[in-house]
This record gives sequence, C-alpha cells and structure tokens, in this order.
Amino acid sequence: MRSLLFLVIFTIFIAFSYGQAHSAATCINACGNTWSSANTLICNQCAANPPIEFSMCKYACGNTISSQNTIICNKCVTQMPLTSEWCTHACGNTISPQLTQVCNRCRV
Repeated sequence: MRSLLFLVIFTIFIAFSYGQAHSAATCINACGNTWSSANTLICNQCAANPPIEFSMCKYACGNTISSQNTIICNKCVTQMPLTSEWCTHACGNTISPQLTQVCNRCRV
C-alpha cells in the first residue's frame, strides 16, 4: 500500500513538472526502462525537451529502436555541437543513418 501511494504521488509530481528539463542520467534511465509508466512519462518528456549532451546523444543514437530515442537522436544530430568526442563517436558507428549524417558534417 505504501509503495502504491508513493507511485501515485511520484506520478502526480512528474505530471506537474511536465516540460521541465531532465538530466541526461534521468533520461537515459527512464528511456532504458519504459516498462514503468512513470519512466515512460519521463522518457516522453525527455524526447520533447532532451538534454543535448554527449552521454544522452550517444545513448539515444545507439538505441533507436524506441520512438523516444529516435526523436532524441534526431534532435542531437541537428543540435549537438560538433566536438571531437561526438565526431569520433559518430564516425566510428556509421551503421546508424543519424550518426552517418553527423560524421559527414564532421568531415566538412
């Protein structure tokens, strides 16, 4: 009963914080475990407003089976600065069409 109450309160908290940015770690954790409705809600929020940083982009572009990760990856392709770390990762993983696009931009 106590855990159910916690889940309800947590879900309400998440609902009221919709649209607020989450950290990359929170998004990676939530999008990696969408069996939980709370995680699905957080992952959807992350897809709407993802933290554009290397760890998030690397994770999302490496796991594009889910629609949320595909959305995040597509935003990373257009918004992530072309750092040496991002270019090295993208050019070493050109099986993904999104990472191929990043790699091609790095080569210009």
